Amino acid sequence: MKLYLVQISATYGSNKFCFLPYSVGSLWSFAVTEEIVKENYSLENIFFLREDFDEVLSRMDNPSVVAFSLYVWNENYSLTLARKIKEKFKNCLIVVGGPSVPKNSENFLKDHPFIDLCVHNEGEESFKNILIQNLSNSPNFYLDNVSTIIDNKYFKGAFSRITSLDSIPSPYTTGVFDNIIREHPDIEFNMILETNRGCPFSCTFCDWGTLTTQKIKQLGLERVYSEIEWCAENKIEFIEIADANFGIFVKRDNLIVDKMIEVKNKKGYLKQIASSWNKNAKDETLSIAKKLFDNGLYRRFTVSIQTLDEKSLIAIKRKNTDGSNFEYMLESAKEYGLPVSTETIIGLPEETYESYMKTLDFILDNQIPYQYNVLQILDNSEMSDPSYIKKYDLDIIRTESSFSDDFAKEYQNMCVGTRTLPRKSFEKLLLFQWFVFSFHSFHITQVIAFTLKKVFNVKITDFYKDFLNHLLSDSSNCIYKDLQKFLNPIKNKQMAYLENSYNQTQSDILSKVFNNEEFYRDLKNFCIRSYACDKLVIEDAISIQLNSYNYQRFSEESILNFNTNLQDHLEKNIPLTFKPKKYKIIKNSIPSNILDWYSHFRYTSWGTSWKTTIYEI
Repeated sequence: MKLYLVQISATYGSNKFCFLPYSVGSLWSFAVTEEIVKENYSLENIFFLREDFDEVLSRMDNPSVVAFSLYVWNENYSLTLARKIKEKFKNCLIVVGGPSVPKNSENFLKDHPFIDLCVHNEGEESFKNILIQNLSNSPNFYLDNVSTIIDNKYFKGAFSRITSLDSIPSPYTTGVFDNIIREHPDIEFNMILETNRGCPFSCTFCDWGTLTTQKIKQLGLERVYSEIEWCAENKIEFIEIADANFGIFVKRDNLIVDKMIEVKNKKGYLKQIASSWNKNAKDETLSIAKKLFDNGLYRRFTVSIQTLDEKSLIAIKRKNTDGSNFEYMLESAKEYGLPVSTETIIGLPEETYESYMKTLDFILDNQIPYQYNVLQILDNSEMSDPSYIKKYDLDIIRTESSFSDDFAKEYQNMCVGTRTLPRKSFEKLLLFQWFVFSFHSFHITQVIAFTLKKVFNVKITDFYKDFLNHLLSDSSNCIYKDLQKFLNPIKNKQMAYLENSYNQTQSDILSKVFNNEEFYRDLKNFCIRSYACDKLVIEDAISIQLNSYNYQRFSEESILNFNTNLQDHLEKNIPLTFKPKKYKIIKNSIPSNILDWYSHFRYTSWGTSWKTTIYEI
């Protein structure tokens, strides 16, 4: 029997970077441990790219079973493909699993009648049993973790977990992905590394804990080590650690990191690691991250605070995590010499406009790189429960996501208001957060904001609030029309551009102001008029800004004449003096992945290694 697997990756750069399909690969590597499966099924292909549907169908030859892994970046594409497969191959068994399959799947199955079976929770054991039953003339699909509609009656099997994760052979080392890598030499593959499964926390916005329950199970260290070796042998540069709380097992996770460093040093590959860290991060967790950082495998340690508001933390069940003591983590990371970043979520229950602004003030004042997200209501999270929605009066809309393309539109359930943050206030806050992130994190106005705060005692958020209002009221500025569309993002269908920290539309807008002399002249006059700023100081601030991060100005070294010593005042806290100064601009090498405006803005928000060096001569 011919089997096809589908796990469409989130891709970056026109499919140049994508993840190997670990979830469905694990289904197959486990299923063939059963001899009857190995003898009766052949894995014909694994589809992992968003491609033309007819092209995909043309590469299928009378499939017996096609199994899909569904999540927010591929759900609609996958469901459309599943429907087309069923239309062409009516006897094909369509199986779907993954985080986007709802716990109560009755309506989901009725809405998608081309789906035969849904798999819930961990899928390896259930999928193996489905393949075995499918060999029978009278298959019995009343299985654990499986739901279906048979004779117009809905059935969902009992919940169960796999006994031992070590019973799942690695899809990497058993060769499941060998053909994919060989047939796609133009793609830079990323790798998912799973060292444990499960999450002891119950954050209400997350589906992690509900999908695998709270008990954490570990994969054997020898398997993890062999996969790290495989990564280097196959020239994989980037690993995403799939654990919900990497660093929670201090001794074991230190050993894993030591192995990564050893392999990197010996073989030259495995160049970057990303992970979700232990929510109760302590000094021991920071030491693991520091080890990765010191060996060039980690950019910065991310402490995801979401919010600093106590009422909201209680509502989302994050109050019991010691990691909410963000100030302590910042100080500890500073002592370790470890760069830190964070994340916020807009639209959390009990959050207000004012409380979110306090969190943002803290982040900006401490100069912490960050990303923001709009609260997404995931199908299997506690927040998707009707009683939770009613309790906090969550205003939820279904909107197109940034994962859409010409093949299929992808959608997400976004929270655009709560009882403490009505929709109008939410829209106002979202535009403001987008504006701050775009102009501050992408170094359009960051130096000016720091100057206003340090020299003229203007709050950073007050500056951005005032400047945004100025741009919205001045029809002559170059981004006036762009900003006007964002005033009513829900009605104007602009949510996908505001809720995403990085996107091409954002880059297109910012490229209009970057290096735009008229824009910076208007900014200078605005600051002088609004805050009675000294003209010489603001001129120096703009000059520093334009020469700090700018891939278009990295052609040669140059000398700048400044009116003051503002550069040293900001960087070294030397008292500000009004005396002409000459500074030399040293152009550090530009990273090879900065090729255009989009990559410029994306990488300048995090990296500092290529920032221009400016020093007095």
